[in-house]
Amino acid sequence: MIVRERVDGDLDGCVDVLARVHECDGYPSTWPLNPHRWLNSPTLVKAWVGESDGRVVGHVAVDSEVGGAPVTAGSTAVSRLFVHPRVRGKGLSGALLDAVTDFAAESQLGLVLDVVDDALPAIALYERRGWEYVDERLADWTRADGVRPVERRYRLPL
Repeated sequence: MIVRERVDGDLDGCVDVLARVHECDGYPSTWPLNPHRWLNSPTLVKAWVGESDGRVVGHVAVDSEVGGAPVTAGSTAVSRLFVHPRVRGKGLSGALLDAVTDFAAESQLGLVLDVVDDALPAIALYERRGWEYVDERLADWTRADGVRPVERRYRLPL
């Protein structure tokens, strides 16, 4: 598997992987009306994909907003991290996070992220990789069932 910068031609593959992740894990909690736009938001800073045998199997981005609000000056937010279920456990999530971390270090930016409090595998990944819990709050969005989940905010000391 390789990690590389995302190009426009990757978006269809990213949407296919996202659909599989949504079916398996319920992420994102509510399927976006326009998944291409969701992946290519106007506040997107940069994105990467994981590729295996010429096919997109994972994705991560950095964004100038977290939870719908601008990040603090000198920081960027990890966003839209997902990996196809069939390639999990092979280190791709970590490799995608490494790409983000390298970018942040080169750009002299701090990193933050939000994760819903019931996403236990994601929380375990972030904490294992040194992310520090900052606080939690009710999300400013609701799931399909009308519930506002609790989001945990993390930062990565660089």
